[in-house]
Amino acid sequence: MKDSNNYGPYNVAWGKYDVCHGPKRANVTKFTTSLTVEKNNHYIGVINITFLEQTVIEEFKMSVFAIKEKRKILLWNQIVVKPCQHFALAAVIETYVDAKNCVVRKGSYNCNLNFTETLHNFIGTSFFYGEFMMKTVVFSKKGNIACLIFNPIFTKKTT
Repeated sequence: MKDSNNYGPYNVAWGKYDVCHGPKRANVTKFTTSLTVEKNNHYIGVINITFLEQTVIEEFKMSVFAIKEKRKILLWNQIVVKPCQHFALAAVIETYVDAKNCVVRKGSYNCNLNFTETLHNFIGTSFFYGEFMMKTVVFSKKGNIACLIFNPIFTKKTT
C-alpha cells in the first residue's frame, strides 16, 4: 500500500554497480565503466565504450527487482523497441554516442552519464523507498551493446 512512509520524494544512492552479460552470444562493443559520486550526491556513470562495427541500437530492456530480506522480487520488465524515440533514452543515445536514427558508427565514445538525473527523468521525482536492483541491457540484432546491474537505494527526501 502506497503511503508517505514508503513512497514519495526521494534521495538515491547506489549500493552496487557492475557489468553483466547480455542475452546474445556476440558483443558488438567493448566497454569499461565506473561509478563516481559528486559533491552534490549525484552519481555519475563513467562509460568508455568502443563499437567494434557500425551498429543499430534496436532494443533496451530493464528489469526492476525489489530487494527484501536479501531476496529479489521482480516488479516489472520494460522493453523499449525503438529507444531513439523514447522520451528519456533518445537524448542520452544521441548525446553520448552521436547516433543518428539509432545508428552508431564504429569507434570509441566516452560518456559521463548523470545516473541520478537520468533516474529522475525515467521514473520521476517520487518512488518507493527501499533497495532495488535494476538490470539494463542494450542490444542490436548483431549482438550485445551493454549490460549493467545497479542497486539504487531510495530514502525519504528530507527538506
